[in-house]
Amino acid sequence: MLGIPKPLIIAMSANGPKRTKRDHLFLPVKLAELKASALEARASGAALFSCAPRDERGLASLDKAVCKETVAALRETLEESALVQLELDLSDIGAVESCARLLSDVKPDACLLPFSQLFPRDGDENDEDSARDLLDVCEELGIGVQFSMTDPTDVDWYYAFRQYGVIPESQRALLFILGEDGEEPTSNVHGLRQYLAGLDKLHLLETVRWSVAAYGSQEAVSLAAAIAMGGQIAPGWAYNIHTVDGEPYSSQQQQVALFGQLGMSLGRPQASAFEARTLLFGPR
Repeated sequence: MLGIPKPLIIAMSANGPKRTKRDHLFLPVKLAELKASALEARASGAALFSCAPRDERGLASLDKAVCKETVAALRETLEESALVQLELDLSDIGAVESCARLLSDVKPDACLLPFSQLFPRDGDENDEDSARDLLDVCEELGIGVQFSMTDPTDVDWYYAFRQYGVIPESQRALLFILGEDGEEPTSNVHGLRQYLAGLDKLHLLETVRWSVAAYGSQEAVSLAAAIAMGGQIAPGWAYNIHTVDGEPYSSQQQQVALFGQLGMSLGRPQASAFEARTLLFGPR
C-alpha cells in the first residue's frame, strides 16, 4: 500500500434489494431480523449498515412508512455506532422522483443509488433533471450519497455528470460491484483494475472514495485486494453467502469480522461511524 494506511470502512450489506430467503435461510428481511443483523454489524465493527427495506411480503420497498420505520428502528438499535444506509432500487418508472420525496421525509444517514438506473444510457434531459433534483435533496439534507457501479465505463459517465454540475462535487463515494448475481454468483478480482484505471485516467484517484463489493466465492480475494490497495469494502449477504470453503456463513458477523481481522493484519484499523461519515461523505 502506498502512503499512510487509512482506516478501513466496512459496510455490512445485509440483504440487497433482490435476494430472498431462497439465497440464505437467515437473510434478514423482517424488521426484527434487520435489527438483529444491525447488532451483528456493531459487534463485528462495521461502520455502516446498508440494507434494502422490505414490505410484509419480503419485497424491497420504497414505501415511505416502511422506510421510515426501518430507519428509526435501526438507529435505535445502533445508537450511532454505525451509519444507516438505505439501498434504493430505481428501476421502476418514476422511482427517482418518488425517492426524492421519500428521502426528504425519511432522512437516512446515507443512500446507495444504482448509477445505471439513476443515469440510464438511453436517458434524456428529463432523466437528468430528475437525477439532479434527487441529488440536490440529498445535498441539502446532509444525506450521504454512494453510487453503486456495475460497469467500469460508469466512471466516465460519473466524471462527465460531475463536470456538468449534475452531480455535486461533494458526492464522491463510489461502490464498485464486481461480477454478477444469479444461480451461481461469480466475480473476478481483476475487474477492479478496470475501475481503478478509469479513475487514474480521469485523475480521480485522489478525489473519490471507492469501495468494493464482489459476488460469489471470489469475494474474499476481491475485498482483500481492495483493502491492500487502500479502498473500502462492503461484504455481506447482499453479494455472497459462502465462505472460501463453500459453506454458507453461519452469520454475517462471522463474515464481516473476517475482513476486520484482515484489515488489522494489513495495518488498517476499522473506522468508526464518525470516520466513515467524514471519509465517504465529508463532514456534516
